[in-house]
Amino acid sequence: MSLSTSTRYHEIEDTGPHDFVGWTSIWVAGSERSLQSQERMTEGATAHEAALGGGHVTTWLALRGHLVDEQITTLMNDLSKSSAHMHVEDDTLVKDHSIQQQVVLLGAGLDTRAWRLAFPPGIAWYEVDQASVLDFKISRLQKAGAGMQAGQGSNAFPLKSASYTAVAADLSEADWTGALRKSGWQEHLPTVWVAEGLLYYLEPKAVAALLKEVAAMSAVESFLIATACTTAYIDYARQVAATMESGLLPTLSAAVKWTLPPDAPIHFQQYNWKIQHTIDLLKQAKELGLRLQPCADEPRSLDESEAAIECKVMVCSTEALSNVKR
Repeated sequence: MSLSTSTRYHEIEDTGPHDFVGWTSIWVAGSERSLQSQERMTEGATAHEAALGGGHVTTWLALRGHLVDEQITTLMNDLSKSSAHMHVEDDTLVKDHSIQQQVVLLGAGLDTRAWRLAFPPGIAWYEVDQASVLDFKISRLQKAGAGMQAGQGSNAFPLKSASYTAVAADLSEADWTGALRKSGWQEHLPTVWVAEGLLYYLEPKAVAALLKEVAAMSAVESFLIATACTTAYIDYARQVAATMESGLLPTLSAAVKWTLPPDAPIHFQQYNWKIQHTIDLLKQAKELGLRLQPCADEPRSLDESEAAIECKVMVCSTEALSNVKR
């Protein structure tokens, strides 16, 4: 049975996180990232998130999640192939020789990729978010029958990565990096960092600090996958929100603090990140024959008249110094 049809939506429990961060996590989780009614989308991204939170289904979130899935999978497979040709100068620096690369989700929310993506061997999966969000998530995962350790084959949803670690930390605080290191993350191994639906809710100074910090921590062959929106898109969203008496869009658009600068390559380069390529959601939607609707309760959809409005998935690389050599 396909997981996309084996998991029903559940009502959000009263014990769930109710601050803005927790609320958006639940809302994003409720989007069926497989876009099950769209035959041209792959079927791998299932309704795991729905088992955790429920919420509104939107093509915008579903497509964004699908594109991030593809980028994570591609990078992990590429790094897995190249890791066979890499060695560490000081072999004692690697704590676990079964781990070859790492994925770190920043502001992970109720993401369930660790239970639904196909992984090459040796992937350590870390998720950083506030304690209230992670506690709620792990509770729902356990109730849904998800395995928390690799090899627990009797679980309804077995863990697909070699390991899973939840790191309770506030990304707006300076000590989150220490919490990640204490959890077992290894700075000498390549890392795929994922900031999906995160940066635009941070203050510009916080975005700059986060980008700089992550680059400084990264070994050679590390990557950053980030989602971002232009000012034009946020202006559009706020114009539409102004016509609505209530709903998700007014709340979300009002919370945005950072947008993608026009000189994005230069902006990211100053923090030691090089944008390798970007994927435009509107263009991808057109190729797939989808109508993008950012929020389920929004009265309009994006079309060709809003071609200048951009929401992107970006893949960046860093050349940060490390002890890793080919």
